[in-house]
Amino acid sequence: MQKTDTTGEDTIISVDCSAEISKQLCEEEKVRSFPTIRLYRRGSSKVQRYRGPYKAAAILGFLRRSLHPILSKVDDKNITSFISVDDVVFVGHIAPDDKALDWFHAAAVRYHDRFSFAVVVESNRVATHHSLSVTCYDNLDDLQHSITELESRESLESFIKLCSTPLIPEMTRRNELSFYEVLYPA
Repeated sequence: MQKTDTTGEDTIISVDCSAEISKQLCEEEKVRSFPTIRLYRRGSSKVQRYRGPYKAAAILGFLRRSLHPILSKVDDKNITSFISVDDVVFVGHIAPDDKALDWFHAAAVRYHDRFSFAVVVESNRVATHHSLSVTCYDNLDDLQHSITELESRESLESFIKLCSTPLIPEMTRRNELSFYEVLYPA
């Protein structure tokens, strides 16, 4: 086990699960594959698991997102800077009493490890003039998508998946069969 104190407040611990001294800890934490990246917060029993690619930029993005609220609040003054904080950013223009806000918050909780989420805070006078909308900013492909009809939680989930799929996906062992199915349909 290697411990590195980087700032005096945050501690990074690297555990070699193949070492005899660490095997019990790895079994208790249910580490099944290597490498495994998890974020534990002091004073909390919640664990954030990293499920993205093992590349520095993706891991740093995960750590940056962990420093922000699950659902940030933005206004006209800071929305432009928020849009550029991540590769994929979702911004909701949703009235506080709209049921879609619950769906948006649930999606932010589910996908916070991969994307950044914010809701625009507006006065009631301004909010009544805007229709419900969620906008996705895909900063990797320089694209922007919006949805204005959120009939269900599933429609929001579909929008998130559609918007966050890269134009040219990376081929991995997990998805290589899907490429062959497109090229050579049955």
